[in-house]
Amino acid sequence: MKKIFRFNEKELVDIYTIALDSFVPTEEVINMNKTDYLAIDMSTTFFDNISQEGKQQILDYFKNKYNIEVMNASLDTLKEKGLTSNGGKYVGLISNEKRGILLGILNEKIVSETEVVIEGYWFLTAVAAAGFSTTIVFKDGQWKLQKTGMIWVS
Repeated sequence: MKKIFRFNEKELVDIYTIALDSFVPTEEVINMNKTDYLAIDMSTTFFDNISQEGKQQILDYFKNKYNIEVMNASLDTLKEKGLTSNGGKYVGLISNEKRGILLGILNEKIVSETEVVIEGYWFLTAVAAAGFSTTIVFKDGQWKLQKTGMIWVS
């Protein structure tokens, strides 16, 4: 019988913050220095066990690290706010002279009580996005990034 591991909210906040930060684009063309805002899609079930305070801790981490506007928003929410463009058939996060990056989590695999693999993405446009697989381990009393690898790109 497979053992089921559960993490408390603080651990989830730490794990998801590390994972989402590992997805942030480092390419020169897309880097955070050229970005007006960062959106994190917390509408997925991965964030169901995180309180509003925990979600705010994640948002605050990114606001403090990158010194930009950070929001909890899905692509649909960004569309509703007028923060997307629709250049032909491609939706993008470049509009009204604002440029944004959307981060999200797509999958989670709990390997053990000390190892989690998170798959997620960054999205700028339909033709500028990438997916990653990130391994996070509990070591020396805290959750740490072990490795990140790109698994797809558009």
